[in-house]
Amino acid sequence: FGLDIDCLPPAQFMFPQPPASINVLNPVTPRTKKSVKFNNDVAVRPIPSRHSYSPRVKARLYTAPRELAASAVRNAVEFNYEGCSYRNVVEENGMYVCVESGEL
Repeated sequence: FGLDIDCLPPAQFMFPQPPASINVLNPVTPRTKKSVKFNNDVAVRPIPSRHSYSPRVKARLYTAPRELAASAVRNAVEFNYEGCSYRNVVEENGMYVCVESGEL
């Protein structure tokens, strides 16, 4: 799609960092053991195979590859326009609308 490699988020935004107030090597608070518990009483619901859906239902559940590709290109253009920074994101109601096509 011709995406600009310079628009990728910096590494510090890809992996969350602990707050500066927490010393990772010597934490102030003791670590507590986390656990997950499951309820023994459960309701089992079958999930239909994707092959069992009608074309009408499939069209509502799944995005067509062409539409997905168009969305990816549009998102890349918007990200580039916003200076390749998530801090500059413009919501749809703040975008300009093209008079000819009606697109944002």
